[in-house]
Amino acid sequence: MESASGRIVAGDMGVQLDEFDELRRLLAQAQSVADRRSNEPRTPGEHPRYFGTPEITAALGRVIDHDGNITLVVGAGASMEANLPSWPTLVNRLLQRLAEEQVDASIRSRWIEEMRAESLMAAAAVVEALSANEEEFHDRVRAALYGGQPTTAYQPQALAQQVAWFKQTLGASVRIATGNYDGLLEQALQDAGLSVHSYIQRSEEPAGSAAVYHLHGRLIPAYPRTGRIVLSEADYARVQQERSWQDQFMRDALDNSLCIFIGASLTDPNLIRWLYRYTTENMAVAGHIAIFTRQAAPALPRDVRPAVEEAVRARWQRVHVNAVFADFFGEVAQFLHEVAARKTRTDVLPFAERANRYFDEARALMVPADPVAFRSAQTRVSAFLRERLQGVRDIAAAGDVDVSAEVLGLGLWGVNHATGEVGLWATTDREFTEPGAVIYNALEYESRWIASEAVTRGVPVERDPRVYASRWRLIRGIPIVVPRDRRPGRVVVGALTLTSMTPLSESPLLRSRQVSGAIDDYLADAGASLFE
Repeated sequence: MESASGRIVAGDMGVQLDEFDELRRLLAQAQSVADRRSNEPRTPGEHPRYFGTPEITAALGRVIDHDGNITLVVGAGASMEANLPSWPTLVNRLLQRLAEEQVDASIRSRWIEEMRAESLMAAAAVVEALSANEEEFHDRVRAALYGGQPTTAYQPQALAQQVAWFKQTLGASVRIATGNYDGLLEQALQDAGLSVHSYIQRSEEPAGSAAVYHLHGRLIPAYPRTGRIVLSEADYARVQQERSWQDQFMRDALDNSLCIFIGASLTDPNLIRWLYRYTTENMAVAGHIAIFTRQAAPALPRDVRPAVEEAVRARWQRVHVNAVFADFFGEVAQFLHEVAARKTRTDVLPFAERANRYFDEARALMVPADPVAFRSAQTRVSAFLRERLQGVRDIAAAGDVDVSAEVLGLGLWGVNHATGEVGLWATTDREFTEPGAVIYNALEYESRWIASEAVTRGVPVERDPRVYASRWRLIRGIPIVVPRDRRPGRVVVGALTLTSMTPLSESPLLRSRQVSGAIDDYLADAGASLFE
């Protein structure tokens, strides 16, 4: 339209076209700044270290020195790292499916909101009450747990694998209990070559074997008996009213062994009840251990975190549990590895020394300080990555996944545990010309760098960065762990990032869990070969 002054304005807003030109200029300037900043290291508010806190070191020494039985109480973290749902997600899935079947679409979302309002246990009780019978309820939980995928689509990851290594190394002195319904721990034990038993009752572990005690029941195809699935408020009430095998098991564990709670938030009502009921000053141990991670609350302000942690320690000290804070999720698996390795071997160097040695030797080979040697190494490592990228395409094709139209890339990242940083060392799409081009970014509780997340979490992670300054729309980070076999001395030394210009929501590359798992294994092995 035309204004009274004769100037052209845009619509009813009265914004003049020359103002649009100024806005375009400012946006272009902002984009230029963002482009530069996207490749610069960012100093986080906190600078955590992987396996570097004094309290982790102190807890490690205490467990190594413990001369007695150990009970590992494994929480949902061992399942969630394999992409199985958390307790809230599981209940949400149950409510959603039930609402789709029994609630009118016009009120469905509000109904779900109201069912969740009281508590997760109350919501689960509604699903249980509206199921035809116990068998139907178990079928609902099974479908929500595995999301319609075959159970083989879920494979044990770092924590479950190290639980198995812990048991394999320390033998009969270790018992394993879990509130998880799945069979990831059993699978990890089988992968370690152990004879495995899965119990939903109080049974003695046969000599030379490994047992998993499912305190809240199990939903594992290999074992038709489910036991009592403890999920709803009714389930918890029944367990509390009876002298159950779970009560007897946990009383014995808390009285006569060192319990280490791993991958657990300690919010489960049964665990809390057992702790308050059965822990006393006369226990056989000086106090149990619960490992929490600061990464679970990444947004907690830096000045608030110490006070929160002190309150948590005081709370659990009342029931003789020592709350230990690690910076990252991946450290919990590392903790188990360090304990088992150093309880049985005297020649295993401390983690920091092993990590520094791997980093220094790998850096000298792949990103040397000499400019001529650096350019030669870049050519060599980039060629290696391009060969591995073709291997990724071959694995996808073998799994009937067509990625022929996708532009893919690979990046190799090295971790400097001494400084708590991860740096991009080489890529398939370009070669760095000088050592100064290698930029390191700090490890953080919540990082925008996928490689950092893969290192700190210790498992593959994926994301669509949705950043206009990056051409990649799918990034999957795979941690590199050495040594590759089951020898002591485990270190997360770096990560490989598999990238695609096709958005994550559109790419078929990671839709098949079997294919993505095979790619992860292939790349993790390839990355380890560079560091070893």
